[in-house]
Amino acid sequence: MIRRECDVKTMTIIEALAENPRCSIRELSTKIGLNYLYVNRKIKSLISRKLISFSLNISSYVFGREASFVKIKSSNIDKLLSAMSRCNRVPVVFRINSGEVALIFISRSKEEVASFLELVKSTDKTIKSISIEHGVLPNEAMIPLKHGHLNCSIPEDCRKCLFYDEVVKQS
Repeated sequence: MIRRECDVKTMTIIEALAENPRCSIRELSTKIGLNYLYVNRKIKSLISRKLISFSLNISSYVFGREASFVKIKSSNIDKLLSAMSRCNRVPVVFRINSGEVALIFISRSKEEVASFLELVKSTDKTIKSISIEHGVLPNEAMIPLKHGHLNCSIPEDCRKCLFYDEVVKQS
């Protein structure tokens, strides 16, 4: 998708950023041989178009190393995708087909997974089935942080993220 939306210069910028995301724009423009103002403008454009972002990645030891692959069948896929994409514990979520979502959930225990999924089931009556496979993340796994709620307790704090739209409407 990105390659179709980006020209050669833009891909050069993205590749250089991937090699060293902490370099300054001046260092980047010198390295790839493009004008500083052009590179600065292009990076701002990529960020505003949500083609790149700069985020903090944290060790899996913060949230736990238990990883669960979860598939949810529901008739309310768009709402599920939107809600799950806001959760720090869900680094990956995607639509499998028209009625199913898959996600990776990071936790400290299988009990946290169960609590989380019970909350999701209780708030979405269109869920038809949920299947889960458990595993363990490698020691060096890093998880992208989506927001600053690091010490969330499941399910009590889930309303802050998963059900943000509903919480805003109620206030």
